[in-house]
Amino acid sequence: MVIVPSRMGRLNKRALLGRLQIMGTASRAGLAKSIGLSQPTAGKIVDQLIEMGVVEEVDVPPAEEEARDGELRSGGKVGRPGRMLRLNRTPIRFLAIQLGVTDTSFAPLPLGVSGEDHWKLHFPTPNSATVWQQQLRKTAAKIRQKHFWGILVSVPGIIDEKNGRVLFSPNLHWTEGANLTELIQAVWAAPVILLQEERALALGHQSVHPTHDGFLLVDFGEGVGGTIVIEGKLYTNPLPLSGEVGHTLVRGNQRPCGCGAIGCLETLISTRGLLQTFVANSSQAPDTWPALVESISEHGIVP
Repeated sequence: MVIVPSRMGRLNKRALLGRLQIMGTASRAGLAKSIGLSQPTAGKIVDQLIEMGVVEEVDVPPAEEEARDGELRSGGKVGRPGRMLRLNRTPIRFLAIQLGVTDTSFAPLPLGVSGEDHWKLHFPTPNSATVWQQQLRKTAAKIRQKHFWGILVSVPGIIDEKNGRVLFSPNLHWTEGANLTELIQAVWAAPVILLQEERALALGHQSVHPTHDGFLLVDFGEGVGGTIVIEGKLYTNPLPLSGEVGHTLVRGNQRPCGCGAIGCLETLISTRGLLQTFVANSSQAPDTWPALVESISEHGIVP
């Protein structure tokens, strides 16, 4: 295969950014060495990324610069702070949307993110696409940033990520007939990526812990799901299915599930399932507890 210069440039940029994400901060020399590029080539790419606002330079004390690059300076003398590189953490570039069963949450984000949650805005997830888009418009009016490089949407269910469609959602059936991408782009003119919620969670974990390049993630809350990361990449099936462990049948379980089946694991170990089991096995449970379980399950709040 012949790699043309423009494609080689993109590959080098991708490699450099991927390595910088893992390292957190790095000098130009240390970054070039870590990915096997010459310093002039790496420096040219860095200058382009700084001009684009993707990478920024920050002052770091010499001792810390040495520690990060794994290099030692002779004599260990204190000198001027070194100029280190990191993903730009200042301007807001992206919008993350978490479409949950009970709530829809929003987080305007820079390129360089920290390990803290920044879900600043929320609204209760409605039961129709029309109302959901109306709430999107109200939320957009509260966000100072009006233009984004891209919008990442975490969505529960079985997602055709390539075409940006929800194929099946046991707990949010209205999303199956809705074109979420078009609904969002009618509010924000930006590229939209739909990602299955467990896969989005795995990417978030990897972003905070970039050295964790292989793991199995299993999450339970409103539902139960999981995904796998192998050698730093999300494992992807030929079919748009990702860790649907919550809909594995459990022998003897007669509880109905939102997917239409009877006896799914999700009906036992989701938040709602655990509460139902607790109430069913508590001889002294007040008569009001079943209604309380329904309220917590449907709204995530205690009345």
